[in-house]
Amino acid sequence: YWQPSHPLQQDILHTLADMAEYPVDQIKVGVDGCGFPIFALPLKSIATAYLKLACPELIRDAGTREAVQRMVRYMHAAPDSIASHQFICSELLRDDNIVAKGGAKGVYCFSLIRERVAFALKVIDGSETPWPITVASILEQIGYSNQATIDRLYTVVPKEIKNDNHIVVGERRAAFTLAGK
Repeated sequence: YWQPSHPLQQDILHTLADMAEYPVDQIKVGVDGCGFPIFALPLKSIATAYLKLACPELIRDAGTREAVQRMVRYMHAAPDSIASHQFICSELLRDDNIVAKGGAKGVYCFSLIRERVAFALKVIDGSETPWPITVASILEQIGYSNQATIDRLYTVVPKEIKNDNHIVVGERRAAFTLAGK
């Protein structure tokens, strides 16, 4: 079932294409560290799929829509099983308004249910360290109302950078402004 040509993997590929509103024949297929297929498509298309995770009524297929609703309920019910303790995914999923999950090589996606908006980002060097600061900055820039969620992100990766003597020697901060701001 782990081979890209297996019917299960083909079903996953076609479901992703439908959710992302992206042609299946243009999705690039690679293999992750566990040997399973991974799919590459534009960030805009990934964000489209994440919007549908937050707003399942946008999904045409009833079976997929029901599966998404169950999956999101499970993600919120057990956030630490999605990533781990003190990891961005788990901290975001503690907020029942957010659907979030990290991906391969620095890709991170999340959506806001009530606001009906989704974000997909890519850290060029593939690092996961900037994710919490970046997502916190996005939430701050859009005026997200749940400050506790933003605060939790800053506990995952603190703003302050300290040396071995616990002296502040720098800071982590986002260096971007969302378009339209």
